[in-house]
Amino acid sequence: MAINWMFPPLNGGNEQGYTNSGIELFRGEELIENLAREICQNSLDAKNKSTENPVLVSFEMRTVNKSKYDVFTDFSNCITGCKNYWIHGNNNYMDEKLKRFIARAENTLLNDEIPILVVSDYSTTGLTGSNKVKQSVWKALTHSDGTSLKNDSGSGGSYGIGKNAPFACSELSMVFYNTYAVDEIKAFKGVCRLATILDRDGNPTQGVGHYQRNETDNWQPIFAKDNSAFRDLFNRDDYGTDIIIIGFSESENWDTLIKKAVINHFFPAI
Repeated sequence: MAINWMFPPLNGGNEQGYTNSGIELFRGEELIENLAREICQNSLDAKNKSTENPVLVSFEMRTVNKSKYDVFTDFSNCITGCKNYWIHGNNNYMDEKLKRFIARAENTLLNDEIPILVVSDYSTTGLTGSNKVKQSVWKALTHSDGTSLKNDSGSGGSYGIGKNAPFACSELSMVFYNTYAVDEIKAFKGVCRLATILDRDGNPTQGVGHYQRNETDNWQPIFAKDNSAFRDLFNRDDYGTDIIIIGFSESENWDTLIKKAVINHFFPAI
């Protein structure tokens, strides 16, 4: 069993570029406002009805030392695999969006410290069903496109197109999910929305990769019993979910913008 980045094989399917309409929807001047709105709405929808405590959502800026965790070395190899797929000799078949993304990602990975934004909620149900193969709240957020699923507590949360907002805030197009859910399961995994790459064996892949337990035909999240130094940075003992934006494209006043967005959209809830 290995824990690393894995992109599913293309297997003769359509090659996939970097453009994602769901992510593009959230780019622009209101990027931080969109992020705060979408995340806070999902947290409110996932309220744990067994407690009278209000939902709490925290936004914390942190940095992580790149050299200590293989998640970044392995991802650098994925970037190389992307370039190897799209560049042939003197011919570069990347579109402008993919070129800009590769440039931003490589520039971010030159730094020793990688900025991350950790958004954590409390008094929520967490992401249930991480041990299930078929539909679950966990899978709707971390391993699906074009689908949504209402929270199994009966709330209105669906983890639909709004789940793309964090990717729009990442220079690496990389988001990790960490949860301790009311079904008593702790789970952790990363998702990267890149483009078709050449994998370790030189075979073309799909464009969305996952950092998780990778076994033959049995991909699963990283559970509490598994050894993962990167996961251990985000251990939690209370029910809820952490959304971890890697390579956060911060602005100088990101915290002020988030405060304004929360007040603007959730004043009645507050």
